[in-house]
Parts: sequence; C-alpha cells; structure tokens
Amino acid sequence: MLTRAQLAARADALWQARPTAGPTLAEEVLQSRIARLPELARRYLCTSLGMDRPLPSAVRLAMHGQIRLGRWCPFVGEEVLTMSGALFWHARTHYYGFPVLGYDSFSDGVGALDWRLLGMLPLARADGPDVARSAAGRAAAEAVWLPSRLADPAVQWAQTEEGALLVRLPAGADIVPLRLVLDEEARLREVSMMRWGNPEGGAFGWHPFGGRVTAWERFGGIRLPSRLEVGWLEADGTLGAGAFFRVTIDDAVFG
Repeated sequence: MLTRAQLAARADALWQARPTAGPTLAEEVLQSRIARLPELARRYLCTSLGMDRPLPSAVRLAMHGQIRLGRWCPFVGEEVLTMSGALFWHARTHYYGFPVLGYDSFSDGVGALDWRLLGMLPLARADGPDVARSAAGRAAAEAVWLPSRLADPAVQWAQTEEGALLVRLPAGADIVPLRLVLDEEARLREVSMMRWGNPEGGAFGWHPFGGRVTAWERFGGIRLPSRLEVGWLEADGTLGAGAFFRVTIDDAVFG
C-alpha cells in the first residue's frame, strides 16, 4: 500500500541527500567557462540564475495542474530534482472519482513508477532499463527547473542559425540534446528533445517530446518557467493530441 506519508518521506530522503550548493556565476572558477558559451546561452544562465547566488544542487517544487488519464484530471504534486539528474515526483489525483496516488523516480541509473487506485490497487507500475532511460530523459528536460545543472562543465552548448540553443546534457547513459527557444528577454518559451519512450503503448524508441511555457516566476531569486504544457510532439513539432501534462509551479525551494 502507498500512503502520502511514505511518498513525502522518499522525497525528503532525496532532498536531504543533496550535496552543498556550488559557486556563484560571478566567481572566477565559472567566469572563464561561461565567457566561452554562445551569447544567448550566457544571457539565459545569467538572467535565470543571477550572478551572486550560490548555484543550487537541488530544487524542491510544489505544483498543481492537470494530467491526462484518458481525460484531463486535476492533480497536486511535489518533485525533487538534483544536479546528478535524480528525480522523485509524487502526486495525487482522482480517476473517475476515485483517489489515485503514486510516484515516478530516477536515481543512480534506476527508474520506476508506481500509481495505485485508493493507494492499493495497481493502476500503472513499471521499472527496468526502458523506464530508466525514459526517466533520465525526463530529468534532462526538467533541468529547466534547475538551471544550475545547465551550467555544469559536462554540458555542451551551441546556438543555431535560427536563434535556438542546443544543449547536450548527460542523461543516464545517453547524451541528450535539448533544444531551447527563448524570447527577447532570454526567458524559455519552448523545450524539445528526442526522448526514449512508448507514447502509443507499443515498443520503446526515440520520439519527439517537449513543452511550451506560458508564464515565468522568480523563486528565491532564480527565474523558472512556472506554467507549462508538456507531451509527445507531432511531426510538425507541435503538441496537439500528444499533450498529457499541464503544470503550474506554486513554489520552488533551492538547496
């Protein structure tokens, strides 16, 4: 049986295990590397993170929104993300009037999900290499909620002729290329990638995945996308019927 207390305890454990915060962008150890990035990447990191705040090693997000389970269902959830790419997301919703709660997780190369009706009856449970690979990709996309991860030395940046940013980010055993589209204020508007998954319930493979941002907010001085719609993308790069997650960030605590 799953309980809200059990899930909150697992989120606490990942949060408590986070390393200490890193240097600031203004410190010399980062200045020479940041200076070599494309100009738009520098603007994005500096305006998102600020120059004088220690780079956080983790974020704890409180959120609400809608998730598509055949139909759109409201949810309330919490997520912890770390610099290592670990994540633990737990939420509660209702399915045809019955309460559902569960979690998605990824840590140390292991991914799992477990969602149960009434906390007892399995609704969706999975683990194994495919689930881990998909979860690692999700954690990479969600680095936009922990932009200090994008300032890591292992991350490679490039700017396209169209003005988008391409970010090569380690995600488990893969190197995932994220495509970030910014507005004139260097705020994230769109994020997209090829993510391992099985959106139609068939065999796992690489599929276009992404989201669009409609609001931004600063939490503790760090600017984050605060309202997004996310899902599997159509051939033309739009969300369309592939959207399955609409989320608003209510609070973000960095550590």
